[in-house]
Amino acid sequence: MNDQNCRKQILSALLREPLVERIVLSHLYERDYEGKEIKALYELAHLQETLSNYINPNLSFNCHQAATDKCCSDRIKMIKTIIATSKNDLFR
Repeated sequence: MNDQNCRKQILSALLREPLVERIVLSHLYERDYEGKEIKALYELAHLQETLSNYINPNLSFNCHQAATDKCCSDRIKMIKTIIATSKNDLFR
C-alpha cells in the first residue's frame, strides 16, 4: 500500500463495505491484510470522517474578540489541510 492512489481507493472501499475480513493486494507479490491490520485500516478510513466534524467550529480558544474570526479561519484551514493530506498520505 505504498501507492497513494491505491491507499485512497482501498480506504474509500472500506467505508462502503463495513464487513471486509481480508484484503489481498497483488502486484509484484501478494500481500494479505487481515485481523488487526484490517481493524487499523478501518480506523484510518474513518479518520477523515471524524476530522470533518471539526471544519466548522463555533468555539475559539485563546482569542481576543477582534481576532476570533481569524482564529476560526486559521483553524478551519488547518483542519482542511489535515483532511486533504489524510486522503493521500495518512502517515504525514
